[in-house]
Formats: sequence, structure tokens, C-alpha cells
Amino acid sequence: NVAVPDDFGGLIEYLYAHDIATVEADYWIAYRISFETNERVLAATTSGIVRNDHYQDAVKSGAEARVFVQGSSELAAFREELQARGVDFPYETVDGFVVYLLREKVQATS
Repeated sequence: NVAVPDDFGGLIEYLYAHDIATVEADYWIAYRISFETNERVLAATTSGIVRNDHYQDAVKSGAEARVFVQGSSELAAFREELQARGVDFPYETVDGFVVYLLREKVQATS
């Protein structure tokens, strides 16, 4: 429901800086991440269109980050789900994207 930023450079630099190798994201974001990193970061969605079984398997076995477009309805739904479960993860906003680091849970605030 929002436009995907044209430039993925800052996002990719952030993923590299945090040694992220697997990412879950919307199909169009995931495809670009894998392509623009020359598969250094494998990204896929866990639902919907499967573009590459290898990417899909890597993400299903434990994505290290989850990427959303800032202001998207998917981001809002993800945050609501985390709040309902009483958990949260560290996240940062990077050039129009929101990146959740899934390695470490933090206590959710009410």
C-alpha cells in the first residue's frame, strides 16, 4: 500500500554491517535484495510466490531480519502481532525501510 524506495543501497549497507545473511520481506523487496547483493544476502517471503526454493528454505529455517517499507500495512500488522504475543525485536529505520533484527527478542512495552 506504499511505494517501495528506488534506492536499496542504504538498506544493503545496513544488512552487510550487521552480518545479515537471511531476510524475510515482501516478494518485491526480497527479490531485489537477493539480486543486488549477488546472493550474499538470501531473501524470500514465507508466503505467496516462491521465486527460488533455496532462498525460501534458508529463510524458513531462520531469517535473521525482517524488512518492511516504512508506513506499510504489513509493518503495522507485524507490530500488532508482536504486541499480541508480548515480544518485540530491535529495529531501525533505514532509508525508507524498517529492519527488524530477529536475533534477539526484547520485552515489549505496553
